[in-house]
This record gives sequence, C-alpha cells and structure tokens, in this order.
Amino acid sequence: METYGHNGMIHNSVETSLKVQKALLEMASQLQLAKLSPETLELIDWANRYRNNQVNLKGEEKNSGRRSYLESDPKLVMTVRELRAQKLTNREISDKLYTMGYTTKTGKKFGRGMITRLYQQSNILVNQ
Repeated sequence: METYGHNGMIHNSVETSLKVQKALLEMASQLQLAKLSPETLELIDWANRYRNNQVNLKGEEKNSGRRSYLESDPKLVMTVRELRAQKLTNREISDKLYTMGYTTKTGKKFGRGMITRLYQQSNILVNQ
C-alpha cells in the first residue's frame, strides 16, 4: 500500500512499518544495555568481537589471518600456563607438551618462542 508523505513523496507503508519496528527494537536493546555497568559492557563488546574472530591478542581489530591457539585450543594455552607455574623452562615445557601429545600443525615440538607466545595468550584468559 502506498501513501503520500508530508513532502508529497510516495511511501510504502509496510517498509516504513518495518523501519519503525527495527528502530524500536534497537532502542529497547540500548535501554537494557544502559542498565549494565561499564565494565560489563566492555566485556560484552570484547567477547562479541572476539567471538567473531575480529580481535587480535592486543585487543585491536583483526581483519584476517589464522586463528591463535587461544581461539583454537585454549586447553593447550592453559596447560602452558600451568607448566610455567611449575618453574619449567620453555625447552622443558616444549618437551613435556610433546610427550603429552601436543604438537604444531606440522607434527613437530613447539619452539621456545612459541611457548612464550602461548603463555602470553594465557594472560588474556586469566585477566578476564
């Protein structure tokens, strides 16, 4: 059904109705979010971006690239943190992970630098 607006243009009433409904839903959503604390809102925002694979480990927006171990294997990341808590060196952690069955995508042991990066990723889990 077409109607004439105040400026003489033809409007589609169904299209206008859908736009109004969408605007009302957005306002209701904003009102619910306004009741939450700023910390909770920040956490929700981060989780939504992270879930959509759009945030890197520094919290910056991520456009593309491969997934981190934090995203693909959080258990591995926490295992590295637990081994580091036992005061093991990166080499010892790498050897222990290999005996536990954790390997790189190519089936090799993790390098010492990768152990450091895995530990840094574990900080994100702990700080949440």
